Amino acid sequence: MKALKTKKKIKSEVDPLDRDLSSLLTEKAEWKPLDSFYATEFQKKDKTLTIRLSDDLMELVRKSAKKQNIDIQKLVRKILMESLAKTA
Repeated sequence: MKALKTKKKIKSEVDPLDRDLSSLLTEKAEWKPLDSFYATEFQKKDKTLTIRLSDDLMELVRKSAKKQNIDIQKLVRKILMESLAKTA
C-alpha cells in the first residue's frame, strides 16, 4: 500500500492567537465585526488577475509583504481594496 503524501505545514513566525484578543470584543463582551479586508479574505476567490510588474516594483511588493508577514497576493488584494475604498 502506498504511503499518503502529507503537505508540509508552514509555521508562521507570529502566531495570531498568541496575543491579547480583548481588542476584538465590544464593551458587552460581544465580538466586533471584522473590517472589510479581513471579512473578504474568507470569501471564495474564483477570478484571476494577471499583471506585469517591473523588477523594482516587484521587489518593493515582496519587501512590504514580508514586513507585514502576509503573502504577496494578500498584500496586492489589500492594496486594491484600500485604493478602491478611497475612491468609492
